[in-house]
Amino acid sequence: MPSSTNEALTAFSRITVAWVLSAFLQCCLMAGASPTSSGNPYHQIVERNVFGLRPPPPARLEPPPAPSPKVRLTGITTILGNKLALLKIQFPAQPSKPVKEESCVLAEGQRDGLIEVLEINEKTAQVKVDNSGTVSVITFEKPSPTPTGIASPPPRPYWPRLQAQAGLRK
Repeated sequence: MPSSTNEALTAFSRITVAWVLSAFLQCCLMAGASPTSSGNPYHQIVERNVFGLRPPPPARLEPPPAPSPKVRLTGITTILGNKLALLKIQFPAQPSKPVKEESCVLAEGQRDGLIEVLEINEKTAQVKVDNSGTVSVITFEKPSPTPTGIASPPPRPYWPRLQAQAGLRK
C-alpha cells in the first residue's frame, strides 16, 4: 500500500504542477493580447471629455512687475543758479516691509534709485520725471478744500444733582 500512495501522491503533484503552469501560461497570453483602442468599446468616453477637462496652463516664469513708487513734488528751488526739485517718494508696501516714504533733492539729470529727474520748469512749477521707465510730468498737489460749515454748539453738560434740585424747587 505504501507504494500506491507514493504513486498517487506523485501523480497528484504532477497534475497540480501542470494546472499551475497552464494557468500561468494563460495569464501571460491574456496580458499580451489586450485589445487595441479601436476595439475598446469604452474608448469613446475618454475621447468625449465629459467633464470638459483641459490641460493645465503653462506656468509663468516671470513674477508680475512690482508697482512703481508714488512721487510727489514738494518744492522747486533755484538757489545758487542750480535748479533743484524737492520730492517725496512713497514706496509701496512689501510682504515683509511696511510703506516707506523718503525725501530727496535732485537736479536735472540726477537719479535716486528708480526715480530720475529729466527736466525742471520753475515758472510753470512742473518737473518731468522718469519713474521706473514711465515718463510723467508732476506738479504740486492742490490741497483738498475743507468744508466751511457752521459749527454746532457744544453739548450742554449733564449735571444730575442740579436737575434734581430744580425739580424739588417747583
